[in-house]
Amino acid sequence: MNPLVPAESPAELRRRLVVRLHAAHVLDPAWSTPFLDVSREPFMPHITVPRPWGGQDFTPADTGYLRALHEDAPLTVRHDNTETLTTTTPAPTVTAAMLSALGDLPRGSRVLHVGVANGYLTALLSAKTGAEHVTGIELDPRRTTQAREALARTGLHPNLVTGDGTHGHAHDAPYDALLSTACLPRVPPAWTRQVRAGGTIVTRLGHALAALTVRPDHSADGPLLPTPAPLGPAPNDPTATVFLVRPGARTTAVLPDLADDTARLLRGLLQPDVEAVTFYGVGEYRRTVHCLSHPATGSWARIEPQGASVHAIEHGGPRDLVGEIAPVLTHWANHDHPTPAHYGLTTTPDGTHNLWFKTPTGPHWPLP
Repeated sequence: MNPLVPAESPAELRRRLVVRLHAAHVLDPAWSTPFLDVSREPFMPHITVPRPWGGQDFTPADTGYLRALHEDAPLTVRHDNTETLTTTTPAPTVTAAMLSALGDLPRGSRVLHVGVANGYLTALLSAKTGAEHVTGIELDPRRTTQAREALARTGLHPNLVTGDGTHGHAHDAPYDALLSTACLPRVPPAWTRQVRAGGTIVTRLGHALAALTVRPDHSADGPLLPTPAPLGPAPNDPTATVFLVRPGARTTAVLPDLADDTARLLRGLLQPDVEAVTFYGVGEYRRTVHCLSHPATGSWARIEPQGASVHAIEHGGPRDLVGEIAPVLTHWANHDHPTPAHYGLTTTPDGTHNLWFKTPTGPHWPLP
């Protein structure tokens, strides 16, 4: 450590963060300098850090604020005193994985950032390629304003616009890369039309992160990243207890552990419009019960493990919610529970999506 740099200074804390990200093998060395140079403080004035007992709040006046700011945790950021303007900054591990998936973008690369939020990721992109080459789009005009002000305090002035990021921003296209931190169910067709052939789209789809290369026909394909977006604990929502007693058609099926993180990630890709609730310690035998519901159609399913991968299923409604996920999850279990990095995604110009295993020509499944 440089003896002239205080041990708890922001610069030293950023250096330690970069060391941890390298040790976790999520940060490409090409992105080290932006992480070292861009201060986090201007973008995160009041943060809430997740703790086992709940969220812990910090302001710059609090002891521990700087350390908390540089933890590898997703942060909820409050920008006023009314709780009406908040943003979420992904954990540095997730941020590093997404930026590294863009590759070593040379200075002057044109980048579109969808979902500017508090502006921190926009600042990292600006530090890498030059702020004049970065366009950021944010749906909430208040967030656009606060991000612009925070970026200005760091001396960065990318082009920020307010609008629906699913439409991209054609005015500054074509882009060499597009980064989306917004959580979307599918890749919007506008993105593959606005990113040049050979360019990269890195986006969050549910809990999966994908890095797609755009082709000349405006299709795109590429792998899921080994680092997923945070899944958090499987929800245990007491308001959904109706699923525990609702009668329906009964059957049994052999299924893998639906509580596994990769299984939950794959189910979310297959059913982005389906709500999932998990109850623990139900009944005399203290079993785990998984419940799925699609409010728009009234479709539902209750899945109760019976042992040895056998599950009792009770379901109703026009959609077969278990049948929709069973082929992919059964394939996943039969291939020794591979990680998300063994899967990939192809999108066509008309917006069709296919999930594939290992290669685009391997086993694949259409995504609705």
